[in-house]
Amino acid sequence: TPVERPRWWSVLHDVVGDTAVVASGSASPPVGGTREWLNGIDTGTGAVRWSRPMSGSSDRTVVAGDLVIDDAGLHAVAREVRTGAVVWRFDTPGIRQVSPLTATTVLIAPTSAVTVGTSAVLWTSEVPGVDISVPVVIGDTFVVGTSGGLPPTAAGTNGSITAGRLDDGSTLWRTEVRDGVAARPVSTDGRIVALSADDPLFCD
Repeated sequence: TPVERPRWWSVLHDVVGDTAVVASGSASPPVGGTREWLNGIDTGTGAVRWSRPMSGSSDRTVVAGDLVIDDAGLHAVAREVRTGAVVWRFDTPGIRQVSPLTATTVLIAPTSAVTVGTSAVLWTSEVPGVDISVPVVIGDTFVVGTSGGLPPTAAGTNGSITAGRLDDGSTLWRTEVRDGVAARPVSTDGRIVALSADDPLFCD
C-alpha cells in the first residue's frame, strides 16, 4: 500500500491506457529524504498504483510506449507504466538527460542513444558540456545545447550547440556559445535558435 505523503505540486507526463504518469513533489524540507516522486495513477479511481522516489528532476522523465524512463541517480531506469516494475537499468556516468529522439529511441545524454524496449545501445557520441539540454530533432538530425565543461576563454565561451546524426550520433557541426545555452534550442524558418545567458543565438 503506498504511503501517503504531503504533495505540494504535480506534473502530468502522459496517460497510457488506464494509468497516468505523474511526477509530484513536496515543499522544503524534504519528506522522507526526497523531494520528488514518480507515480502511476489509476485514471478511473485516482488510486496510486505505484510510487517511487526520484533522484533527478521531473523534467528528465520520458514516457515511451508502455514504459516510463527517468534519471535515477547512477542509472537511467525504465519502468512499466502500469505496475512500476523495473524493465531495465542503464549505467550513465556523469550528468544525465533522458530525452526522446524518435518513437523507438531515447537519448541518454551526454553519450548514448538506446532503444526504448531493451536499452540496447545504438550509438555513443561525446557531447562536451555539463548541463545538456533536451534535444530538438529536425529530420535526420538532432541538436543539443550545453553549458559548462569547456575551458573558459578570454571571450567567456563555456558552452556549445552541437548537431548530430540520428542514425549514428556523429557530429555534423558544433558552435561555441558564450556562457552556455540556457534552454532547449528550437527550430524555426530553417534556423536553430538558442538562448544563451546574454543574448539569443541564431545558427543556420
